[in-house]
Amino acid sequence: MLAELERDGFSLRRSLAPRISTIEVAQALGTVIDVEGLLPSSGIPTVQSLRPRKTSDVGPNQYSGHYGLGTFPVHTDLAHWALPPRYLLLRCVVGSDDVFAHVLPWTPIVGMVGAATLRKVVFAARRRRIGYSGLVRAMSHRDGSEILRWARFSLHRSILKELLRDFNKELCDFCAIHCARRNAELHSGEEAFAGLGTSAWLPKFYATCEVFLRSMGKNLGDFFRDPGSVQTTIAALRDTAAKAVAQEIETHKKIWNAKSPNDQKLAHEQAIVWATRHSGHRVACPAWTVQP
Repeated sequence: MLAELERDGFSLRRSLAPRISTIEVAQALGTVIDVEGLLPSSGIPTVQSLRPRKTSDVGPNQYSGHYGLGTFPVHTDLAHWALPPRYLLLRCVVGSDDVFAHVLPWTPIVGMVGAATLRKVVFAARRRRIGYSGLVRAMSHRDGSEILRWARFSLHRSILKELLRDFNKELCDFCAIHCARRNAELHSGEEAFAGLGTSAWLPKFYATCEVFLRSMGKNLGDFFRDPGSVQTTIAALRDTAAKAVAQEIETHKKIWNAKSPNDQKLAHEQAIVWATRHSGHRVACPAWTVQP
C-alpha cells in the first residue's frame, strides 16, 4: 500500500481491517491530524461522516450547498489550509457500483500547465479570518516538500475581478456557469449543453478569452485560428449589450421626465447627498436632463 501511495498518490483496497475503527486504521498508516485539537471551537470531528445532501439542507459555504446530489468539481480537500493534509483516508460503509470517486494525478497537470504558471495561481478562501489573508497558491514549497492544491473556479474568480479590470461581473458569472456545465459534461456525462445554441455561450467565451489573453500580453490570434471572426462575434456581443443599456436608459428617462420639476429637484439633491458620502468615480446619470 505504501508503495502505491508513493507511486500513484492513492491506493484502493476492497477491504481493510473491517473489525477496527477508522481512527485506528489511520493511526496505523501514519500521523493523523487532530482536527478537534487544532480547531476546538469549530465542532468538526477528526473522523467525519460524509453523506449525500441536498442543497437546501446545507449552507452555501460547502460544496453540497452548491452542487447537492450532483457531481462535485475536481478539488483538493481542505485546499484553504496553509498546509493541506498529504493524504486522506476514505472508508466506505456501503458501496455502490454506480458511484465513483475520480482521482486526478498532478504529474500530467504540472507537465501541461508548467510549474512556473501554477506557482502564480492564487486561490481565496470563502471566508476571511482576522489576521489571515485567505490567499494560497496552487503550487508552493514548504520544508523541502512540494504542496499542490486545486479548488473550483469560483474560489478565485473574485481575485481575477480585482486583478483584471475588464473581467467584469457579467464575464465572471458566465465563467462560473460555463465551468459548472463543462464539469458536469466531462465527469458525469450530463448533457449540460443540450438545447443550448452556441450563441448562448460562445460570444461570452470569446470575450473572456480576450480578457485573459490580454492579461498575458497575447492576442486572439495566439489562441484562435480565425481571430477576425472571433473579434466580429465579440463586437456583436458588445453592440447587443450597448443596445440593452440604451433601452434601459430610455426607460428611466421617461420616468424622470414624468416627474414634476419639484420632484426632479428633490431627487437631484438627494442623489448629490448620497454620492458625496461615497468615494469613487462619479458621473452624471444619462437618464437625467439636469446635470449634477
